[in-house]
Amino acid sequence: MSKEQTPLPGNGAAGATQAGQLPLEEFTLRTTILEPQGLETVPRLAGAGCIPLHLPVALSASGQELLVDFGVETVGYFSCELRCEGNAVVTVLFGESRTEALSDDPVDVGWYRRARDVISAHAGSTAFRTAYRRGFRYVRLQFTEGQGAAIISRLRVEQVHYPFAREGRFACSEPLLNRIWEISRRTMILTSQQWYEDGVKRDGMLWVGDYRVSYLCNTTLFGDAALARKCLTAFALSQLPSGAIPATGNNGGLAPAWERNIEYMSNCGSVGSWHSKWLIANYAYDWVMSLYEYYEHTADEDLVRLLWPQASRAIEWVIRDGGGDPVMDNGEGGKWYGSEAWMAIWRYWAVQAGRSLARLVSDSAVESQCADYLCGKGAEICERFIDRERGYLSDKGSSFILRHASAAALLAGLISPGEAAHMFERLALDGSFRKEHVGMAKFYVLWAMMKSGRVAEALADIREYYGCMLDNGATTCWESCGLVDAEPIISRCHGWTAGPAYLFPKYLLGVHPAAPGFSRVRIEPHLGGLRWAEGTIPLPQGDLSIRLEAGARTMGCVVLPAGVEGDLIISSPTGVTSSPLHPGENAIG
Repeated sequence: MSKEQTPLPGNGAAGATQAGQLPLEEFTLRTTILEPQGLETVPRLAGAGCIPLHLPVALSASGQELLVDFGVETVGYFSCELRCEGNAVVTVLFGESRTEALSDDPVDVGWYRRARDVISAHAGSTAFRTAYRRGFRYVRLQFTEGQGAAIISRLRVEQVHYPFAREGRFACSEPLLNRIWEISRRTMILTSQQWYEDGVKRDGMLWVGDYRVSYLCNTTLFGDAALARKCLTAFALSQLPSGAIPATGNNGGLAPAWERNIEYMSNCGSVGSWHSKWLIANYAYDWVMSLYEYYEHTADEDLVRLLWPQASRAIEWVIRDGGGDPVMDNGEGGKWYGSEAWMAIWRYWAVQAGRSLARLVSDSAVESQCADYLCGKGAEICERFIDRERGYLSDKGSSFILRHASAAALLAGLISPGEAAHMFERLALDGSFRKEHVGMAKFYVLWAMMKSGRVAEALADIREYYGCMLDNGATTCWESCGLVDAEPIISRCHGWTAGPAYLFPKYLLGVHPAAPGFSRVRIEPHLGGLRWAEGTIPLPQGDLSIRLEAGARTMGCVVLPAGVEGDLIISSPTGVTSSPLHPGENAIG
């Protein structure tokens, strides 16, 4: 099979359909109207901020401003109606937090600047709607020029997002975890637009690392495949001459739409910009793994075959070179940090996925290359990075200890769940151990903790990390959480932090695909100390519903859609039991 780059459709916002090829589909986004949940004058007039304000609200040209709180993070088009006594200029500023909305800092750092709009009103009535999309919770209206008063009579947002056809559900006996599930769900709804965006306010781009977490969350939340097909194809269209997949899919036909979405930023998302050519090695590895994960959850072999010319070149690049910047978590000096051990394991994991893809499309040459690379590599990595004295994987010489490498070793199959559980226990006892505060890093560590059986400990970590966000007013998941009040440029709606949307159904409810496309399921629940948990997972064949109750033995019910069979595996102090599951209702206990 030729490894030359095969042209794909769609080097534009929407590609031309060709036989056997997929276009970059343009979706009709769903619109929801949001009304304000709170109004406040700034600076506060005599008690004005302490009593409810109602529309209409009058602003004067004496420096008085209006702060509008829509109650939740949103993305879409802000509009208002006002009546002015004379000509007036009203400046509109946005913020994901109250602090950001009230800041006068333009935050022009070259790759990001704050969005602002200006309303030029004449005497009489004016209707205003932002020409471009905005991501925010708060809106600040400044009456900056004019005489008399501006009377604001209407405020609203046309919220937009991808039109998911179905939606999963999760609930449990602990209200805090339910709130965490909800902000994860809302994050995924808002960041799902014409592609999986990393954040709706700041970058808004299709990044490989962000996509991977977002897609996995989609599998348990929405069961949608069309948005993933578009994203994976856009990445393939962006492939670099070396064969590597760059960090973003901008060059794959998405740049024009990005410029329409977030026109207030610099041209970092435009065709040929540095972001569009940036090679982050672990993101390039992620694309190979994401393509296989897409197949695991959908059984869509056609897309794999369509993208195989690009995928085979990407796999060969991983084996041959695999170099580039590492991005995983903020470390020493606040710089992006990539653990050497973790990077080596991530590359190993990507080649494993590449071998599975090559086997699927019967490319024996690429499969052989993967096998040659993997032969003895796992033992070599373990020998190099496992610290026998400390009892876990680490980067020798590092001044602080992270869980990244030990988590990656389990996810890539280099160590057993029991070995990983022991490593996590040893890490927790190490005085120099530092927890993750970037959402993507947190996701993979929590995934490994749950896979190792340390579900209760993972839930404690989740309560601490996401509870901090909720305590500080979060309605969606932040890009990272290490500060009580984040700086204005942080993203407070970031898909790579929505991991509980995937982890709760996968490990608390225990729903796993046992065959591609969920044609067979494995249900292996771990309630982690919860009294009960229940949910609905949208599989390709229909909805799977499950209800579990803890006790002397686990009780409950599983309902499988038509055509789906599986196995129920229950662990208890007395051992492990396995029983078959059939389509329809299955009693547990």
